[in-house]
Amino acid sequence: MRLNSQRERKDGINGTRVRSVRKLRGLSQTQLARIIGTSNGQVSTVEHGHSQTSVRAMIAIADALETSMDYLAGRVDDTRPTREIACELKTKIARVRDLEEGHAEPLDPGWHEHVGIEQIDTTAGACAGAGDGPVKGKLKFPFAWLCKHGLRAHMCRIIRVAGESMEPTVPDGCWILVDSADTERRDGKIYLISIGEELLVRRAIRDPEAGWLLRSDSRDKRTWPTRPWPEAARTVGRVRWTGRSLD
Repeated sequence: MRLNSQRERKDGINGTRVRSVRKLRGLSQTQLARIIGTSNGQVSTVEHGHSQTSVRAMIAIADALETSMDYLAGRVDDTRPTREIACELKTKIARVRDLEEGHAEPLDPGWHEHVGIEQIDTTAGACAGAGDGPVKGKLKFPFAWLCKHGLRAHMCRIIRVAGESMEPTVPDGCWILVDSADTERRDGKIYLISIGEELLVRRAIRDPEAGWLLRSDSRDKRTWPTRPWPEAARTVGRVRWTGRSLD
């Protein structure tokens, strides 16, 4: 990658900031150069302020260092990526709205603090259950993690899954986090579905000819066949965690 292409617009980049955040991420000049596809010498030149840097190269450096172009240009002092800052801002705005509507606690947790999400004392999902049982307690999640995934604690519930229809993705007996604010169907995502008194955890599949389908992740399709999405089904929420993030 050429860091000083004459055909691209040049933007200022603070070499000292490149060096400091590179060290913060534990990368050597050689490692950074390998990631962005340039030479060790070019990185050294940029860090010493002897080379103008194209926008494309700035983006590559920012992505490699998990920071923002604004930070590299000296416009902000927060080293986090823009998407993370934006997600935090979006979540804080949502919390202000929640406060106005009486849904959130008055104290806003710090970025490194944890927030409790209600654990429902019931069995749900891969077979059957109910999501509105008594609250067993709260499971704490990092506020930063919730922000990163656009989740609001009061809109989420933790419930237990019974059955093997969604294994290996959602193991029998595991706890899942369901985001009730996310009910719009998206192809390939996993949802908690209410069909009458039955709750199912299934993957939503959009078939060009058959329309929306409910599919299990199990290889045993005889026991758990793919079937049409029932018209009477209600989407309780999207499954976002089973001990790991489901992106």
